[in-house]
Amino acid sequence: MRRFYSSALVSAFFLTGNFVALPVNSAEIETQPSGLSLVVTSSNTAGGGLNLYRMESGGSVTLLQEDIFPDTDLTSFVPGEQIIDAASGTILLKEPTSNRYRKYNLQTNSFDGWVNINGTTDDDNAKMITIPFGIKEVINKKCTSSNGSSCDSSSNDYITLGDEGSGEFAKID
Repeated sequence: MRRFYSSALVSAFFLTGNFVALPVNSAEIETQPSGLSLVVTSSNTAGGGLNLYRMESGGSVTLLQEDIFPDTDLTSFVPGEQIIDAASGTILLKEPTSNRYRKYNLQTNSFDGWVNINGTTDDDNAKMITIPFGIKEVINKKCTSSNGSSCDSSSNDYITLGDEGSGEFAKID
């Protein structure tokens, strides 16, 4: 079959003087949401509230969600009190007037409920801190080094998957 296809292609070229348009496979696309940043600003509607936007690198914005805290009429927002879970694509947006966080799923552009802080000595003033994501436990770029601090000039970089050492389960050269 392969030989027939090649022969047909060569014949089509000589008969028409052009290559015949062949079907093209689908293009590869990014599956991760992209954008420079998320933006929160007050709504211009009568009820007030805060809206969530995605800002692109050129400065244009796209509305993602209206009234992110529907139980309030807030028109101001405190940046820096959000928790980003990079592994799951979730952002916890702190409601400024309470001890609860609204879970926003960036992948599905939807809210997935609330998380309340309960059981501390001062729940109303407790703040969450993001736990760092150990990217080297998932993927790591490496090279060969004779001095332990820089890549050898003859070394090719490679990628490892999994944790370092015995936890490494794949190497892509």
